[in-house]
Parts: sequence; structure tokens; C-alpha cells
Amino acid sequence: MKSLSLSGFTELKALGHGTYGSVFKARRESDGNVYAVKVVNLTQLNPKEIEDSLNEIRIMASFTSPFIIRFYEAFIDNKRLCIVSEYSRLGDLAHLIERRKRKNKPLLEETIWCYFLQLLEGLNTLHSSGVIHRDLKSANILLSAPDLIKIADLGVSTVLETRQLTRTQIGTPLYLAPEIWKHRPYNQKCDMWSLGILLYEMMTFSYPFVGSNTQELANRVCLGRYVLPSSRYSSDLISIVRRLLQTNPVLRPSVQDLLSMQCVKQKMHILDPFIEQDAIIMGEKLLDTIKVPMNLRNVNLPNPTYSKKADIVKPIDQRLHFKRGVPVHKKIDLVSSPELQLITDHDWWSPNRPATNMRSEKEFSVHEPPTRRSYSTKDEMISAIPQEMPRRAPRRYAPPPQIVNAASELKMNNNNNPRYRRPAIR
Repeated sequence: MKSLSLSGFTELKALGHGTYGSVFKARRESDGNVYAVKVVNLTQLNPKEIEDSLNEIRIMASFTSPFIIRFYEAFIDNKRLCIVSEYSRLGDLAHLIERRKRKNKPLLEETIWCYFLQLLEGLNTLHSSGVIHRDLKSANILLSAPDLIKIADLGVSTVLETRQLTRTQIGTPLYLAPEIWKHRPYNQKCDMWSLGILLYEMMTFSYPFVGSNTQELANRVCLGRYVLPSSRYSSDLISIVRRLLQTNPVLRPSVQDLLSMQCVKQKMHILDPFIEQDAIIMGEKLLDTIKVPMNLRNVNLPNPTYSKKADIVKPIDQRLHFKRGVPVHKKIDLVSSPELQLITDHDWWSPNRPATNMRSEKEFSVHEPPTRRSYSTKDEMISAIPQEMPRRAPRRYAPPPQIVNAASELKMNNNNNPRYRRPAIR
């Protein structure tokens, strides 16, 4: 993966490869904040792929939902399209599920409800404006905090008019809805199927439909037969999974149908301590389509939003909880529950570690590998080894094994066996 090499930004770490480009963790020199910078090489894309990249900018810049990754700036630098967005320091949901599966620690039902409701609110923002994500999966769900997730990677999203259907087959196979496998027209209900797969994955750390090849996977998805999650979780969660994994999109609930369910209404209070409800803007108007001109320098990109108020989500240290009826601020080292502490406790970052063990930002920066000392002779290299270091004893080579003919060895063993009876020759 190539380096960032972008003026105004200092690369800290390469995060991965997206749909149409590479993503870097970088610090903006003007304000010192850390952002995620996606770099797309326009010279290697065809006009349709360039249009998809601009479509991602258009959709990201249209929303300010706390459950959708935030857009800050987009510009063209040396024939590269650069998209600056919010950086999520805790990685994605796929890595969280992988870590918990490796440690054999299922997610608590409270955590699943918290993540599910946030996904529901994020999809509500998209669907209310006619946007279909079309690639909703655990790898595209980012964790900004232990209890806050955001929908990302809107590069393959599409905008539908009222009562309009689309036929483009796109997405990740394990999350594709049956109507897409059948090459039938689809709408926002395909995102609801993917939401059901995500909910099932959080509950079981596996997928409801798998196959050794694409055709077998498609057949199992279209049949709709799967094993229900464990009884560890409540009947309400299992009921939502069954409703979302309806093979018939007409019977599959929409976002509004789920929000009107009694069990969902009773759980909506989970989001109250974390979100300022007055700052959530629903039904936002999409920006105009970004047209691709002949000269890419003349492309009309959205204005930067660095100065825009971004504190829609309350940081952990500003959230209130009640102790003996008295509201007090919550400290970062006292995340609300052991479950959330376990979520933050992964290999490269944790806000719960003591200050002496906190990793500095220099560890994430690109630096030269340590130089090795060169020795002129072998004796000099041996003398440089500390005396207290244990030395490995020289290996004693055994003679090569003796090759024995298999037929003769079998005959010899059978002759020595008194119970062996030679078969009669007929």
C-alpha cells in the first residue's frame, strides 16, 4: 500500500483498502486533529467508478447523523480524490466479533440492543431520504466509542425516487437479500435483510446462511432455512431476527415497522444517555448530484465542514449517570459497564489502561525500521552476545534412516507371527 504523501496532513497509519481506494489515519496540521483520509487514484478508474466515488461524497456530506460516519472535506490533489472523514479509533464491528469469538465471550444482550438500535436509527436517516446502503456488513460498521457505532462505506449506495426499484446486483454475498440473488428489483428492504444478518452475527458469531460456493449459498438464502440463535437471548431479539430474515420482501419489516414495535420502543431509552436528541436532524435533503466534468479540476465538491458543530455525540467524560440519585459526570476510566470495558480492551488501544501504559501517538507514526549492527567476522558477532544469554547446544545429526522394502518387511513380520496363516492359492 502506498503512503499518503498529502500536503496539510501527516500520515500516522495505513488503515486498509476500501472499495475504490486506500484509507489512512492522518493528522491535519492546521488543527492537530486526527481524521480518516481516503485516497482514490482517479487515473486508474473508469467513468462509472469515478461517479461512484463522487456519489459517496455526496451522500456523506448530506447527513449529520451521529450514526453515520461524518464527512469533513473532499478535494483533488495530483489526480487523486481525497475524502476526509471522521476517524473511528476502535476499529470495526467485524474485528470486535472476531476477538470475542476467539475469547469465547458472547456479547451481552444490552450491548446487542445498543448496537442494533443505533443501526436502526442510521438506516432510518438513509431510508427517509431514499438512500439504500446496499453493502451493510460488520466490516462497514465502525466503533467510535465502546457504545457508539457508525455506518460507513457509502461508495455503493444508491438513491431511489418514491416507489422506485433497482436491479443492480451489488454487495457482499453473505449479506445479500434473496431478491438480489434472484435478479429481481429491490428497494430499501434489502438493507433490512442485511440488518437481520448483522443481528444474527452479533448473537451467534456466525452467519445464518453459508455455502461452499456461490451457487450453494444462493440456494440456501432463497430457501430461507437457518438455525435460530441460542436461547441465551430474549424472545424479542429472536423474533426480530425471524422477521428480518423473511425471504419475501413484502413481509419483511421496514425501519418504521421496527421502530413501532413495543419491544423496540421500550429499549429506546438506551440511547438517551449518549445522544442529544435535539441535534438529530431527520429527513435531511440530499445534495445535488455531483457531475463528472471533462476536466476533473472543475468538479464541484461540497464545502468543508470542519467549523461545523460536530459534538452531536456526547463524549464519555461528558455523559451523566446517577449515583445515589445525584447526577455526576462519567469518567473515561469508568466506562459504564464491564462489557464496554471488554469491548475497548483490544490489542492496540484501550482508554481504560493506566497513564503509564498508554501508547503514545508516535507508535502509530510511520518510522524507519531499526538498523542492525553489522559484524566483520563471526567471532565478533559471538563475542557481542551477553554472557548470561543461554546458548543453544550444537545439533547432533543422526544417521539417515534405513530404507526397508515394504513387501519384505511385511513378510518378515508375518513369518514371526504364530497366528498368521498364509492365504491358500486357488
